[in-house]
Amino acid sequence: EDQLACKVTICLDNHQPADRLSAAVMDQQEEAVSRAASLSAHYVKRGYAIRLVTRTVSVGPASGEACLDQLLRALALLEFTCEEAPFPVSLPSSGECIFVSPGRSLSDSRSLSDRGSRMA
Repeated sequence: EDQLACKVTICLDNHQPADRLSAAVMDQQEEAVSRAASLSAHYVKRGYAIRLVTRTVSVGPASGEACLDQLLRALALLEFTCEEAPFPVSLPSSGECIFVSPGRSLSDSRSLSDRGSRMA
């Protein structure tokens, strides 16, 4: 397989709107972290080099089971932030980029899919 096609960046938006969160917002955050973890496992098991990027954490790129352990640990310890900090790294110019955001549905992904990025 083409080496460029075997890279994926998972961008998880860990911004939260306010200091006090409703149960619904916390559920959406938990679901977003779960989606990012599932995507990570899916791509690592298929041999991809994975990079996880949030507003506060960046892991990878790397591949293999050790990488998956690092990604899952980072996701388990991830805190959501009220600060509107930008993502700390630039998005990749090659490979696939998947955006995961609390409260977004898969139907929101259509606008980005034509540009080589998806929302999950």
